[in-house]
Amino acid sequence: MKYIKVELRELQQLQLRMFEDFRSFLDKNNISYFFLGGSCLGAIRHKGFIPWDDDIDIGVLRKDYEKILQFSNSKYEFHSQNIDLTYPMGFTKLCYLNSRIVSKTIHFPMKICIDIFPLDYGSSNIKHETLKFKLYKFLYKALFFKNIDQKEIKTTFLKFMSFFRPLISRRAIMLFKKLLRRYKNGRTLINYYGAWGHKEIIDISIFGSGKIVEFEGSKVKVPLNSDKYLSALYGDYMTLPPTEKRKSHHGNIEFFINEKDAQ
Repeated sequence: MKYIKVELRELQQLQLRMFEDFRSFLDKNNISYFFLGGSCLGAIRHKGFIPWDDDIDIGVLRKDYEKILQFSNSKYEFHSQNIDLTYPMGFTKLCYLNSRIVSKTIHFPMKICIDIFPLDYGSSNIKHETLKFKLYKFLYKALFFKNIDQKEIKTTFLKFMSFFRPLISRRAIMLFKKLLRRYKNGRTLINYYGAWGHKEIIDISIFGSGKIVEFEGSKVKVPLNSDKYLSALYGDYMTLPPTEKRKSHHGNIEFFINEKDAQ
């Protein structure tokens, strides 16, 4: 199979089509979702993708999270710990089959995907939830770094985390995840795998039942009080970052699709 490189705008358009296929399944099965993080920011500030963004981030309540794996389409596959316990990430990726991603630092197979994050309930005790959050992230990062090239471990933080890699087992992670899921309802919703750390402990009223906004000519759902949500993550979110910071947070990676799919 011959692959060709896709540019950013082509990648975004493919990811939007992937989301629309997946959204049809969500709507048919009454599964609620929210655009999260940069995808929510793009919807509000740009009415579409942030011009330099290269992914779509979706949140689904934990009670519905395993249901999403029932989605079936010959063009896609799921990467998830619910399918493969050796998979290093705690959230699910819906991947485009005839694609691949080339990275100089991460050494497990990757494809073009959209990220689907579980949203877990938490208590109203923010200090308690923040401590729990930081402990889990510590364990998770130590496990994840098993898939990063040792030659790339240059910063003090990464060197510190790499020390704990032999001590952290996947069983320990799974046991701790059960603890995180003990709430069946709560006052906060938490994305443990988001990019913004404990800022992603959000009052449940901010999410509400969501609201529909425009995204690249399509319609998507974002948190009901998107202003409070985005302010919690980004501060002054309507102000564009400096030019030198307008780049993907995924770093030096390249995207490829099957040559036939590009025709």
